[in-house]
Amino acid sequence: MTENVLTFCTAELPPEVISHFIHLSQRTEESSKIWSIVRTPSETPIGKRTRTPIRAFQTGFLNAPLSTLTTFVRSAPQSNSYHFSRNTFAVLDKRSRDDETVVLWTRIERIGGELMERGDGDGDGDGDGGAEWEGDEQVVSVEWRDFRVEFCKACWVVGLLQMRPRLFVEIVEKGQGAQVDGEGVLRVDAPMKKGDVEEGDDDFSDEEEE
Repeated sequence: MTENVLTFCTAELPPEVISHFIHLSQRTEESSKIWSIVRTPSETPIGKRTRTPIRAFQTGFLNAPLSTLTTFVRSAPQSNSYHFSRNTFAVLDKRSRDDETVVLWTRIERIGGELMERGDGDGDGDGDGGAEWEGDEQVVSVEWRDFRVEFCKACWVVGLLQMRPRLFVEIVEKGQGAQVDGEGVLRVDAPMKKGDVEEGDDDFSDEEEE
């Protein structure tokens, strides 16, 4: 997984909850530290991997609507040092502290109503919804899909959303190894690491360079 994932807090959360999310997400096999906490809209540089322990901060995305977040993800400047995904991002909200879940949003394309894998569409890739172009009975449309998942499964789900969004959506829709429970949480069967992942501190704080 080469791209970091921008992560927004739409509620005021204690740093311990955010650190807990980062650590729990490492419990699946082939997981990596991909989360980049975006504290405010004016923060620079964007896309730097967040290390723990995290210092307390006041979020600049309190109750931010989806349109604000998608516009930020699609338009924020990339730097040569920190590359982040423009197709998938994460949201820690007011539920995250209580049920240890995170909302993963991913941008998917459809051609003629059929889901496409990443890079298979012919749209320009800059829209946030609706038709990208139209002609010869072929329409490329873009939509954002959300999946509320457990902290401990988040990294694994992101891997599928980044590489095979069509496959993942089909798995969810067919209920094959992934089902939404009564609380709206997508429960997925993911390969877990043996033993517990220790919640220690990284070598640097989240304020320091790698």
